[in-house]
Amino acid sequence: MTTTMKALTLAATLLVAGAAQAQDRLTMGATHSASSFYAYQVGITNFLNTAVEGVNINVRELGGAEVSTEALLREEVDMGISVTSSDFAAMNGLEYPS
Repeated sequence: MTTTMKALTLAATLLVAGAAQAQDRLTMGATHSASSFYAYQVGITNFLNTAVEGVNINVRELGGAEVSTEALLREEVDMGISVTSSDFAAMNGLEYPS
């Protein structure tokens, strides 16, 4: 597992562990279901559902990192995938870099 994937897994675990105290159901914004990364995201949520007591995470197919970031900002999902360039733009009200 790459360092990036380890960091993503750790961040998701910490986020879910903290959020689990506030709510029981969480939604993760995911990429297209045809993507191999979608299977990875489903695997992460399945692991967290069994490892963190009282948590129930479902996966919502959104279409990619920029869409996931937008859904997070609209509070339509509780967590999701992201890309730093679109995150920076979204948080600062800027256009997404092309």
